[in-house]
Amino acid sequence: MKTIINFSANRDANCIKIADQIAKFYKDEGVNVFNFYETSLSPCGNCEYECIKQNVSCKIDDKLNEMYECVSNSTEAIYIMPNYNDYPCANFFIFNSRTIIICYGPIDITKIQNRN
Repeated sequence: MKTIINFSANRDANCIKIADQIAKFYKDEGVNVFNFYETSLSPCGNCEYECIKQNVSCKIDDKLNEMYECVSNSTEAIYIMPNYNDYPCANFFIFNSRTIIICYGPIDITKIQNRN
């Protein structure tokens, strides 16, 4: 199974055309395609960081948890993103900021708070 994530917020931009071509190429292997223009995602924050303290999924109820699940169960994850002034688009940073629990697991907050 392959997972394609199109980070572009523009419905008719180049990224969707690229994603469509890749999906056609891998259609026999099974493909999950996520388009950021189809959903509204929230950045990390406005919570008590339960994902870090208690090792639970992000409490923000949007499609990002489903994306992470698909990526982690895929044989290949393909990220397609526009580049603005030599930087990835903001949607990528939203996606990336909420991967902390996946990448690092639970963190002992007391060690961080007591550091001098």
